[in-house]
Amino acid sequence: MKSTVHEGLDAFIHTLIGKYKSYSLNLNKLKKQCQLILDNSDQFGSLSDLQIAKEINKIKQFFLSKKEVKDQDFNRAFSLIVEIMDRTINKRPYLVQVLGALCMYKQYAIEMQTGEGKTLTAALSAVLFSWTNKPCHIVTTNDYLAKRDAKSLEPFYNCCGLNVGFIESEMQENERRENYTCHITYATSNNLLADLLKDQMKVDYDFDSTKEKIRKISNSNYYHKRVMRGLFMAIVDEADSVLGDDAITPLIISSKEKDTEFHQASQLSYQAIKQYQKDVDYKVYKDIKVIQVTDKGHQKIKNISQSYPLSWKPIYRCSYLIKQALTAKYFYTCDKQYVILDEKIVIVDEKTGRLMDQRSWSHGLHQAIEAKESLALSDPTKTSEKMSFQSFFRNYEILTGMSGTFHKIEKELWRIYELAVVRIPHRLKKKHIYYNDVICIDKQSQQQRLISEIKNKSEKGRAILVGTRTVKESQELANLLNSQDINNVVLNALYQKQEEEIIKNAGSKSCVTIATNMAGRGTDILLENDVLSCGGLHVIATERHDSRRVDLQLYGRASRQGQSGSSIAILSLEDQLLVLHLPKPFKQFLSKYFKFWLCQKFTLLCYIVIQFIIEKQSSKTRVKQLIHEIKLRQSMSFAGRS
Repeated sequence: MKSTVHEGLDAFIHTLIGKYKSYSLNLNKLKKQCQLILDNSDQFGSLSDLQIAKEINKIKQFFLSKKEVKDQDFNRAFSLIVEIMDRTINKRPYLVQVLGALCMYKQYAIEMQTGEGKTLTAALSAVLFSWTNKPCHIVTTNDYLAKRDAKSLEPFYNCCGLNVGFIESEMQENERRENYTCHITYATSNNLLADLLKDQMKVDYDFDSTKEKIRKISNSNYYHKRVMRGLFMAIVDEADSVLGDDAITPLIISSKEKDTEFHQASQLSYQAIKQYQKDVDYKVYKDIKVIQVTDKGHQKIKNISQSYPLSWKPIYRCSYLIKQALTAKYFYTCDKQYVILDEKIVIVDEKTGRLMDQRSWSHGLHQAIEAKESLALSDPTKTSEKMSFQSFFRNYEILTGMSGTFHKIEKELWRIYELAVVRIPHRLKKKHIYYNDVICIDKQSQQQRLISEIKNKSEKGRAILVGTRTVKESQELANLLNSQDINNVVLNALYQKQEEEIIKNAGSKSCVTIATNMAGRGTDILLENDVLSCGGLHVIATERHDSRRVDLQLYGRASRQGQSGSSIAILSLEDQLLVLHLPKPFKQFLSKYFKFWLCQKFTLLCYIVIQFIIEKQSSKTRVKQLIHEIKLRQSMSFAGRS
């Protein structure tokens, strides 16, 4: 595990080393090597399956016995892998895919154009790593992709003398253990980290004393209690999100504890805030998501505290629950941050648009939201183990990744993971038309413009993908289109189980698909020939996200593999990004002079500036959080825990 993060002058020098590593890689030389690999793969075309199997056994033994493989032997092995992929799944790798796999084998992160075949690129490098007989984890963004890729590539891996498994959230422990014994395992970062923490809990529980340690170590059955085989090699898909944007979030393993008094206090708190007046008893700062209780508000808390259960009578405890109730009221909205399924609150990941049904908010927030929605309150949780994804991925001996958008995050990846980024050249010229962004004065005019755009493209036979930020917005837009007799299909957290079928039909002629970020990453929409002939997929963004990379991922659903496609953003002055981050007088100024062309252009510039500031602040926060976590771990080691 990497034990430090460089600071000060060390950080500056370390950054220079990272830049040197990125620029010192001779891509032209590697291209020639890759072309040689592709040319030499033809010599294996005449071999029978039995002869191929014998060659594989020889090469596997060679990789196991040698620490360093000579270029000649490596090229021969890679050529054989290329032939096997063509033979088993009828897909012959392109030069850029071989180049990408080679760069990842050299432990670089690769930026590869969306639609150029990152799935096959990861598979090629996974075989090379797995021939060392050490576990290789391929990290996907969701369970659906983990299962899809593992199943579709299984014939290829098997012919290479390897077996492959995948992890789904619903799997039981024995099934998980069986899949982790495979050479290659596809899984989400959530599943991997959760299984690691559960394994660590077993170790902490069993190792009671020195004698117990000796007894357990000497007992081989002890290790069978673990699910994972260890952390050796990870290939991370959509690495900019997994290793960057989402990496600061800790994954917490917790246990539920019954607490009747806490339930009563939570209910009382939500009833109490109904008597509170905004800006009199409390103030709401939406831009930084903070609730501040005023002196008058604190006086009210003192007055009602005596009605609370005994353990919650102290003023500071009452005040805490009141703040959580207000937080639930103002910052958490149904069909945005969460949905209600089977009378339960289910969290929605705002970045991916997917349900996180095995997660709950901590510190009483989950119960505050349940009280707000008049649902039965769940039991509070007690943290057993937790770890951030940053710390988790730093545990891997070898870490690499790929994405189509490493925009503005290369420096952070090097500083935290010592992972340098290289850009793989495009195989095909991008046939993508980026239409100028459209800005509307309010939501109503934006909706009218959306209807016009969808009708226009639908009449031409184009397949249309409309991206929204939340479940609520996707449902509202669907209802609006239905009122205009425009057929549409919705893909959001409520229809997660129908995802495969919805994506399968999304490339049909005149098909309109309204989707949250579920369709933003890893989604490959296959287009009908009629759609391709009239311009391909047309993507419409209805809002900007905090990160420009998320916007680019949505646009990347179109024009894949050299196909035609287009995209446009139809925005509004009432968009969340502007509402939260522009000063109120400034927004009023923009509204007043909106009819002027220059004002509209300036508004679009505001989006760019806000996204830049948010991305920069988020990156700094992630680095600071990791430094704090490392220092905390080091200080705890003096107390006998590491």
